[in-house]
Amino acid sequence: MSGAPSAPGGRLVLFDFDGVIVAGDSFAAWLRREGLKPPLRRLAGWLAAPVGLPLMAFPATLSLGARLFLHAAVQGADPAVLRASLDAWGRALARRPGRVIGDGLAALRAHVAAGDRVAVVSGTESTLLRAVLDELGVVGVGIVASELDLDGRFARVRRHCFGAGKLHALAAAGIEPPWDVAYSDSPNDLPLLRHAREAVCVNWRTADRSRACAAPGGAVRFVDWR
Repeated sequence: MSGAPSAPGGRLVLFDFDGVIVAGDSFAAWLRREGLKPPLRRLAGWLAAPVGLPLMAFPATLSLGARLFLHAAVQGADPAVLRASLDAWGRALARRPGRVIGDGLAALRAHVAAGDRVAVVSGTESTLLRAVLDELGVVGVGIVASELDLDGRFARVRRHCFGAGKLHALAAAGIEPPWDVAYSDSPNDLPLLRHAREAVCVNWRTADRSRACAAPGGAVRFVDWR
């Protein structure tokens, strides 16, 4: 299920995914191991690298650089094969030792158990994200994530849910600010955190913490999760 969280009441709680529920960049790992494995798509990735890699070095242009590699990975791909690959990768990731952040998963489950309305809002791809949560047995959680159009003859990029784009994706899913709690591991999510009554910053570097405290919004809490 994608879109708004299914619970009818309780607080509205948003979770980032990479760095909060799972360690590392889940979609980038799929891209390296599976998405760019076919020779033609590997070539497209190499051609995108001179432009894409420098763009990904800076927060302001990271999303654009990521989209270049995303386009390279889906060019000419069979949607059914791509969907199966993303699902299999997500399930394998959930079983891989050390990849699930235990404290984050526990917090997610605690909010669901408390009757809160919970959604995972992520730049990773929705099929992959759902596969991870399904493999972990997480239910009652909405997903607002990057989307590939897997319904046509060829796959294509539909939406990249990143940075300020998360606000647009949430609005499209019927989720409007403010939210009660938002969890994130990255300053890229400051547009999201500014609308939270409580922003929970997960494993933030000391150098970035002042940015969270200076941003207008509600209370800010820093946690170290493993």
